[in-house]
Amino acid sequence: MQDIISAGDEIEGDGRPMMKTNTGEKSAAADAVESLRRELAQCRRQLEECRQCAELMGGLYANVADAVFVAEPDGKIIEVNSAACAILGYSRQELLAMHPWDFVTSASRKEILHLIQNMRPGAPLTIQHTYRSKSGEQMIMDLRLTRYELAGRDLIIVSCRNVTEQTRLEEKLRRSEKNLAEGQRLTKTGSWILDFLTGNTDWSVETCRIFGFPDPPPSPHYSQFRARVCLEDREGVDRGLLESYETGEPRPLKYVFVLPDGTRKNIETISQPFKDEAGNLKLMGTVMDVTERVKAQEALQRSEDNLRLAIDTIPGLVWTSLPDGHIEYLNKRWLEYTGLKMEEATGWGWQVAILQSGRKSPARMPNRQVPGSVSTVNGGAANRKPGAQRLSVLRTTLTGTDEPYNGQGDSRHNAVIIRLR
Repeated sequence: MQDIISAGDEIEGDGRPMMKTNTGEKSAAADAVESLRRELAQCRRQLEECRQCAELMGGLYANVADAVFVAEPDGKIIEVNSAACAILGYSRQELLAMHPWDFVTSASRKEILHLIQNMRPGAPLTIQHTYRSKSGEQMIMDLRLTRYELAGRDLIIVSCRNVTEQTRLEEKLRRSEKNLAEGQRLTKTGSWILDFLTGNTDWSVETCRIFGFPDPPPSPHYSQFRARVCLEDREGVDRGLLESYETGEPRPLKYVFVLPDGTRKNIETISQPFKDEAGNLKLMGTVMDVTERVKAQEALQRSEDNLRLAIDTIPGLVWTSLPDGHIEYLNKRWLEYTGLKMEEATGWGWQVAILQSGRKSPARMPNRQVPGSVSTVNGGAANRKPGAQRLSVLRTTLTGTDEPYNGQGDSRHNAVIIRLR
């Protein structure tokens, strides 16, 4: 036996001869083992990443504020998150036994199934529906639906957000804006914002209507507005807005605006600097079409001028006074007859020119009349400089309120006519 085993052969520990192997085969086997070891390590890393990702997605799914439902195309709910339970007030087990039409009140079962079954995979759909919670509360929900395939299953995932309060606030804001627009229309008063550095504006609907521009948005640039301001008023408008912007003080302005058809409008506006949300300084203000008021004032002034001219040409002495005798107006004939100047006779200066018959003290005007009534005081005297007196008749008419005179700004007037004898 010893002769059979050559001297160069290796002996196993139990005395058996060791089998010879090829060195190349050894190396290939070792490489294969190492490769398997590396692949196994990579698989373990990937599994750990998957586990962490699953935990992350599970945490997001469980803690996201929006309600999430996973359902099959027939409407059967197979998964919900905790937000869905909190919003609707049902437990997870209760929701898994329900269908969407059990809590959706703004659509029927047929409409919901038709919507789900006609969705295309990968094409999200956004809609709004009203939900009813377990307690009966109605909630407006924004829904985003997506159809996708997972592990060979055709599924619908729906994320829902409660927008009830937001919708109510938006509706309230719309009503406020509508009321504001109507109020501005009735009063012919608009509002505006001007970015003084860029010339960009933000006008209300009524502002655009006053100035003859289309309803916003967009609002016209300041240069477009300025081009329609009366040529004589442009520099004044520019200067007034600049002063308000630089000083930070309100600045009222009056100017004439010319519409494309040539219509001229009398405009009053007031500007006020303010800072927007970004901290940028801008101008805001109101604009009012006062054309009718200006025309009425001009007509009234013409009427007063004509009346004053008529009163100045009659032969009688005429004035107006408050009930206590304070003179506000005297006609030209009165001044000529007495020889007094207007500043001398107004107020209480008239008393030096009129004396009651048989008395040395100045006369006082009657102040206990009823509005619209006429009273006559006989035997008065008009003192004509340089001292000559002539008998006259005082005829007075009370106008204004019938409240007793209180000496504190009462608006009643005595219109007095003296007929010379």
